Amino acid sequence: MHALRLLLSLSAYAAFALPLCPAQEPAEKPPAQEKTSPADNELAEQRLKFMKEALGRYELRLGPDRTPAKLLATPLLRWSNPVSGVQDGLVGLYTTGGRPTAVVQFAFHHQQFQVHEFYAVTPVEFEMLRGTQSIWKPAKAIFAFQDLKDGPPPAKSTNLRLTQMRQIAAEFTVTDEFGWDKPETQILRLMPQPLHRYTDEAAGVVEGALFSFAMGTNPEAVLLLELVQNGDALKWQFGFAPMTIYELKATRKDEKVWSIGERKIFNSYDTPFRVGPYPPEPDEVIPK
Repeated sequence: MHALRLLLSLSAYAAFALPLCPAQEPAEKPPAQEKTSPADNELAEQRLKFMKEALGRYELRLGPDRTPAKLLATPLLRWSNPVSGVQDGLVGLYTTGGRPTAVVQFAFHHQQFQVHEFYAVTPVEFEMLRGTQSIWKPAKAIFAFQDLKDGPPPAKSTNLRLTQMRQIAAEFTVTDEFGWDKPETQILRLMPQPLHRYTDEAAGVVEGALFSFAMGTNPEAVLLLELVQNGDALKWQFGFAPMTIYELKATRKDEKVWSIGERKIFNSYDTPFRVGPYPPEPDEVIPK
């Protein structure tokens, strides 16, 4: 039964996700679609607390010096999906304070079943721990940045560069071969508000942002777009990461720039992604 639920949950993430208010000022619960009772609001707060604490049990150790990459305190996005039976969900980010290390999606179906999906967004070697146990250590990276051809001359101000990044993101088209048995090609929708913005002086990142390509508002692919120091000049670069197990393709100006095949692999240790049911602690209290 759990296996069946997992397959359904991983193949049915689609519309009806609920975005946070601007990425820099996230909401603490999904916007209400209809009037909710105080009891419903309390349960929503309990689920949020549970999901954040669940993901906070994991820590990433990055590079040869094993620099800790921790979960950002505030989720990048909170969503729900009544079609697939997801009561509540969030998107989170593990980072050392600069460039992201891994993106995670947590889906709360009900009290007995939750799913989390981790995807590496760094070429740097890392290991994920839960307590003292090593549970994820990708053997190789599949995420990589590419130079952006014909990018605009970088603007001088942060606000203008954000406008440029939105315009660049809109030049990409991402398709998703969505469906477990009979995949259908879905053109994903760009969410114009970045999920997250960052800088990283040590890595030469002047400006960075994560953009979501979504079904509804539920991310299926994430675009990392950066303005980086290149000698005495600046250049734009980009990289894509999946947020689904299905095949994805990205084009820009009719040129194919990225793709990844279907990956029906669960609870793997050494792949660049880790997808599976969330294993609660014996004494962990799971809300309704």
